[in-house]
Amino acid sequence: MNAAQGDRESGRAGWGPFAALMAALAVIFGAAARMYLQRYPLPLAAVAGIYVCFMLSLALALAPGLRGSRAALERWFTSRRRTPALVLIWVAPYLIYAAGTGDFRWSALATLLAVGAALVVLYAWFPVREEAQFGWQDAAVAGVLIAVVLSRQLRGIWNVPQNLDFVGRLYLIGVAAWCWTLVRVVPGLGYDLWPCRESLLAPLPGDRSSETQPLPDGRGCETARPLPDGRGSETAHPLPDGRGSETQVAAQLLKAAGVNFVWFALLALPAGLALRFIAWNPRWRGWPQLGLDYLQIFLFIALLEELFFRGFLQTLLAKTLRSEYGAQALVACLFGLFHILHAPFPNWRYVALATVAGWFYGSAFRQGGGVMAAALTHAAVDTVWRTFFTRG
Repeated sequence: MNAAQGDRESGRAGWGPFAALMAALAVIFGAAARMYLQRYPLPLAAVAGIYVCFMLSLALALAPGLRGSRAALERWFTSRRRTPALVLIWVAPYLIYAAGTGDFRWSALATLLAVGAALVVLYAWFPVREEAQFGWQDAAVAGVLIAVVLSRQLRGIWNVPQNLDFVGRLYLIGVAAWCWTLVRVVPGLGYDLWPCRESLLAPLPGDRSSETQPLPDGRGCETARPLPDGRGSETAHPLPDGRGSETQVAAQLLKAAGVNFVWFALLALPAGLALRFIAWNPRWRGWPQLGLDYLQIFLFIALLEELFFRGFLQTLLAKTLRSEYGAQALVACLFGLFHILHAPFPNWRYVALATVAGWFYGSAFRQGGGVMAAALTHAAVDTVWRTFFTRG
């Protein structure tokens, strides 16, 4: 078998986790949609349009996060001339939604096109010279994404049967993830949702070898020696430190998420109670609902914020500042300030606690090898807070 055939076989095999994940999510959210329809009866065409729009948005957001689907996207995106096609792919779910519900507006389409085109233009027309460094293009893209979120530019685009703002978050995850894996590759982005050696090869706490041994394709961890396929795939030999299996990857990831969740809880619970930001107010609705709440927070809140703050900002700033902990502290402060607009404005109590949370999300990102560990920690914090400690 030649190299090209090997790549094709690897790609086909790698679609399995993506297909399994999407099938599982389709079943889970299909069941949730049935309960939703009991509150909002809709015509069949509208139901189909909304559901297909949602699942396609979810697929676009998650595809760069699994090795097989990411490899397929990389093989497809072999020419910069295909860059404009990305913007059209990203708006396809909205067009399906509009066709099913009849809720089409040129202003909504223009907004989606403008957001996607802004990122593509900045990165495609003005390529970043040093991929591992935080460039002015990255600052501009960060400004665009923050402005879109804080100004709620995507609010009101999906209105049937009510504002479906979570679809807007999926749209932003897809745009950002595709840009940072295809157009402007961010070395060490860590957007790996399935245990694999890519995520396993993340630096161990205190490991400084990343400064001298970057991977050639910029996607594996910097601490790893270059692997034969360039991506730290399952064909590679186990590493001498014992981190050479997917089981060990998952164990390291879950340990990082759990440990940082516990440390944050030990600090945040007494501080939150003292600041009167939280109060014991349990709203227990059973384990199935808790699991669904956790999944929704993970997909619609934690994944986007951790991809941006930890995968993108913390990774690039660590190289630019030449300090992992300095970058982690800076991004934690930015993450805290991101919450200042929550009522009552300015919400400094929220800023303070979110800053502390941001530090531990950053630690989970470093220790767990990527975005997945940080997002699991983030989702756990938000789920526990909303279930047991919201005031009023």
